Order: sequence, then C-alpha cells, then structure tokens
Amino acid sequence: MNEIKSLLLYSSLSKGNTSKIAQVIARELKSDLMRTADFSITSFNKYNLIGFGSGIYKGRPHSKLIELIDRLPDIVRGKYAFIFCTSRSCKNSYLTDFEKILALKGFIVLGSFQTKGFYTNSVLNLFGGINKGRPSPYDYMDASDFAKSVKEAYLAKIKES
Repeated sequence: MNEIKSLLLYSSLSKGNTSKIAQVIARELKSDLMRTADFSITSFNKYNLIGFGSGIYKGRPHSKLIELIDRLPDIVRGKYAFIFCTSRSCKNSYLTDFEKILALKGFIVLGSFQTKGFYTNSVLNLFGGINKGRPSPYDYMDASDFAKSVKEAYLAKIKES
C-alpha cells in the first residue's frame, strides 16, 4: 500500500475552531499539522496530499492562507489536496471559492468539508455569540469521516495511475 505523506496547512484565529477540526483530520490521516505562520516551502515537496484549512473571514478563507497558496511554486501542479473550513454559517460558496483558488494553482482537489464554529465577533458578542458548543462531538465525527473519505479517494487515484 502506498504511504500517504500528508500535511494539513491551516489558519485558525479567534476561537480556534479550525484548529480543532484540523487536529481531528490530522489524527485520522496521520498528517503533519502546520499553521500558515510556520510554513516553509522547503519541506513542501515531501508531501503528496495537502489539506488546506481556514476559518472564513468576510466570506473568504483567511488572507494569509490565500497569499501563501498564491506564492507556491509550480511544483504543486498535479498534487492532491482537500479543503476544510469553519464558519458561523456554512455556505457552499465558501468551499466553491476555496476550491477554485486551489484548482487555478494546479491542485487536484479530492474533497471539501465545512462545519459551523463558535462565533462571537460583531454585535453577536453582546448575546454570547452563536453556535455555542461548535464544533461539537458530532462535527468531530463528521471531520473524521471526511478524512477517511479523502484517504480512500487518494488511494483510488494512486491506484489508477
């Protein structure tokens, strides 16, 4: 069986919602886990599956993650990737836009996952925020199931080639 060398690269601010989901996915895939602030391009080549995760800020993944993706060299073309995000409201457009960014860079996107996260920014903080208790144990199970499906998709693609 092919060894999966995977990296989860993520940006998680505010409540750490994305970090919590990243840890679940990384545990399932036995992935290295790295925040965007700690990323180094020199180690990027050793990975054959890359997960990109972010909280959603003003309708988009964090700008630092997008800037990092934009700066990646052409060697990423044809690498396998997946996406995960947390937000106050799960909208398909978040994933669609994120997937387009990776596809334009040349990644082969195997799947995407999103879940709600605890949110206290803006006027909602006066009321204790929204999505209390999120991500929840059910969200963690869903994230784990998602990681398993990414692993299966990756192994199927490798078997095809």
